[in-house]
Amino acid sequence: MSKKKKIAIICWSDPYDRKGLTNAMLGRARLLINTEDYDVNCYMISEYEPWYVRLLRRTPKREKKKLMTLDGVNVHVLWFNYSIVDYISRIRLHGRGFFRERFTKNLHDHFKYYDFIIAHSLDAGKTALYAKKEWNIPYSITWHGSDINVAPWDNPSEGRVIREIIEKADVNYFVSKALMERSDKLTTRGVKKVLHNGCDSRFRKYDEARCEELRKKFCVKGKKVITFAGNLIDIKNPLLLPEIFKLVHREVPNATFWVIGDGKLRGQMEKASVDVPVQYWGNQPVEMMPDFLNCTDVVVLPSKNEGLPLILVEAMNCGCRAVGSNVGGIKEVIGEKNVLDYPADDFVEKFAEKVIELSKTNRPDTEFQLKDDFSWKNANAIETSDIKRIIE
Repeated sequence: MSKKKKIAIICWSDPYDRKGLTNAMLGRARLLINTEDYDVNCYMISEYEPWYVRLLRRTPKREKKKLMTLDGVNVHVLWFNYSIVDYISRIRLHGRGFFRERFTKNLHDHFKYYDFIIAHSLDAGKTALYAKKEWNIPYSITWHGSDINVAPWDNPSEGRVIREIIEKADVNYFVSKALMERSDKLTTRGVKKVLHNGCDSRFRKYDEARCEELRKKFCVKGKKVITFAGNLIDIKNPLLLPEIFKLVHREVPNATFWVIGDGKLRGQMEKASVDVPVQYWGNQPVEMMPDFLNCTDVVVLPSKNEGLPLILVEAMNCGCRAVGSNVGGIKEVIGEKNVLDYPADDFVEKFAEKVIELSKTNRPDTEFQLKDDFSWKNANAIETSDIKRIIE
C-alpha cells in the first residue's frame, strides 16, 4: 500500500481572534480533510507577546496552547515570541521585523517531510518559498488582500519577496478577480487563478420567529439595524462611519447602528458618534455572527481596499443587503448597484443615500442566492484538482 501524501496548511493568525483569513483557511481545510485521502495537518503561526509589548499594544495575554480545535479542525499553533525590537521595526518604522523574518525562514525545516504546502497570505508564503528552495516542496498560496493591495507598495523590499513567491508558486489563488488583476502590476508571471471565499453553512437566513426572538434579545424590535463588522483599522475606513450613521439617522429615525470588531480607531469613532445610537460590540466569536446578521437590515463596508471580504458573503447568505466601496472584490459579491467609487468628494453622502434607500425596504422573504463561485465546495474542487495535478 502506498503511503499517504502529507499536506501542510499554514497561516499566520490569532487563534483567539479569528477573522476572515482564519475562517477561510478553516473552511477549505475542513473539506480537504473530509473529502480527500491525504494526511493533512493545519498550522497556525501566532505572536506571543511579553508583558511589556502587551502594555504597548494594549492586547490581552494569550495562553500558549500547542494544539487547538477550531471549527472542528485540529490546528497546531506555533508561537513566535514577539520582541520589542520587532514591535519598533514593524509598527513604528514600518519595516519587516528582524526576528520575525528569521523565525519565518527557519520554519521551513518544520515542513521538510511534507509533499505539498498550502500557504495563506504573505508570511506563510515566505515559509513555503524557503521550503521549496531548500527541499523542493511544491506549494500553493492564497492571497487574501493587503498582502497584494498594500504590502508591496509600502515596502519595496517586501514587494520583491512577494513577486518571487508568486512566480515560484505552483499555483497562486486570489480571492477576487480584482486582487488578481492588481497582482499583475507586480508580475504577470506565475500560475494565477481566482478562488472566491465560501461560507460556512451556519450562515443562513433564519425563519421569522427566530429573527423576532433575536431582535427582542438585542432590543432592536421595530428598528432598522445597520451593521459594520471588521477590524477598526485605517484600511477599513471606519472613521467615515460616524458621519454616515448621522446622515442615515436623520432620514431613518428608527435606525440603530452596530459596530462589531475592535482596533486602534475605536476611541476616535466613539467620540465622533455620541449623537447617534451606536452599539460598539467589540470582537465577537464567529459563532455569534449569524445571530447578529439575521437581525441586520444593511451591512456597510466603506473600505479603502479589500481582497474579498468574507463578511459580505456571510451577510448575503443571512438575507442582509449590503453597501460597500467599489474596491477589491466587493462588487463581485454585492453587485454594481450597491457599490460607490472611493475616493470621491461626495462618497460619504452617496454612501449614506444608498444605505437609506435599502433600509427603507424590508429584508428579503427568501434567502439570497449567491453564485456557486462563493462556496467551499467549489473552492475545494479547484484546490484538490490542482493538488492532484501537482503531486500525484
